[in-house]
Amino acid sequence: VGRNAAMPGDELVHARTAESALAATHTRAAAALDGVDGGGRNGRIEGSHDLTLGDGLTAADDAAVGRFALDERGALLVLTAGERHMPYDYAAGPLSGLLPLALTNESGAVSARWVAAKTPFALTPSGRGHPATAVSSSPSENERVWGSLPPAHGRVEGMAAKPGAEVLLFAGDSTALASPLLTVRGAGRGKVAFFSTDETWLLRYRHGDTYHHRFWGNVLRWGAGEKLRDGNQRARVGTDSLRCLPGETVKLMARFSDKDFMPVAGAKAKAEVKLPDGSLRTVDLVERPGANGIYEAEFDATEKEGGYEATVLAPAVEELLGDEWPRPLATRFAVDRGTAPVEYARPAADDAAPKAMARLTGGSVFAAGDDLSELDDAFGAGRSEIVERVDDAVWDHPAGLVLLALALIAVWTLRKRRGLA
Repeated sequence: VGRNAAMPGDELVHARTAESALAATHTRAAAALDGVDGGGRNGRIEGSHDLTLGDGLTAADDAAVGRFALDERGALLVLTAGERHMPYDYAAGPLSGLLPLALTNESGAVSARWVAAKTPFALTPSGRGHPATAVSSSPSENERVWGSLPPAHGRVEGMAAKPGAEVLLFAGDSTALASPLLTVRGAGRGKVAFFSTDETWLLRYRHGDTYHHRFWGNVLRWGAGEKLRDGNQRARVGTDSLRCLPGETVKLMARFSDKDFMPVAGAKAKAEVKLPDGSLRTVDLVERPGANGIYEAEFDATEKEGGYEATVLAPAVEELLGDEWPRPLATRFAVDRGTAPVEYARPAADDAAPKAMARLTGGSVFAAGDDLSELDDAFGAGRSEIVERVDDAVWDHPAGLVLLALALIAVWTLRKRRGLA
């Protein structure tokens, strides 16, 4: 089992405050794949938002894990490499399709291999701005924290990032292309994060749990699925867009979790949408199959421009949460024809600004169709040629002066030799 597994009692399990809970250890996760009823707690893959798998998988788990992330559940799958199985035993099958890195070369041979070598951590340009690796709000401090970690003792090499994948961390003694350490990508409605080393616990070095918990909390928040902007940790609501054009369909989504942060299944919920004219429209929120407490509906009554407010009503969930139910659980969106840039909204020419500039600078403004003959005089006098005589005295040139002095010396010497005065 990889060293980053969510072991019982480990504080990582309490990252539920990031609106999610890690699944149990890899062994319990594998056992839970068979015969789960969808209503279990820890270790129930069908009831968790996130699943972490390390180096202890068996071949029997392969297809089950593939189904887990490919059935449009919107979950987060975290894969941690090791020396034995992950990812080498999964070059073929559903799991290989989920990995953000290619395990084989052009000939089809498995090129991924474990390298026992000191592995310093370094951020890629993408990693510097990614929410998962932001252990500090200061970019310079964030880069310093990652760069100051003790090097890991090994990593997987021989893998290449697939199209659409993003490398966030790499081995500082190599390149992001040759030695990625953390690679992420989307898979269906969910997300996959692959660690090429199993030693992110080094974030605890000299800092305790500060950066370690912050990092894993960031990973969980990043992979939590749709970013529903309103509500609290147990009930949230949002739309797929804040603004749309008249007549466009808006998707309303809500997510419910109980007091243990486990998804609420089988709830009856609806949304009352208040239109700009004050009228109300009601739509039923339907549970997304196997999607961890996510309910959704499509709203197409968007002919009127203005602000819309959607309020979620779920009596059973409200009774379950009691005081922790947000009152109201509502979100807003707008319908506007001017969602395009203002340059496209008003394409007509505006000559006020050019005329003001011309007035201040003493220039002129010409519009299409104006008589351009005035331009002949707009640029001042025409071109003229001026011939000027310049006298350049020889004394101004050192070389000429030297030649003249030599000539005088020669004449004086010759006259003296001949006895001339």
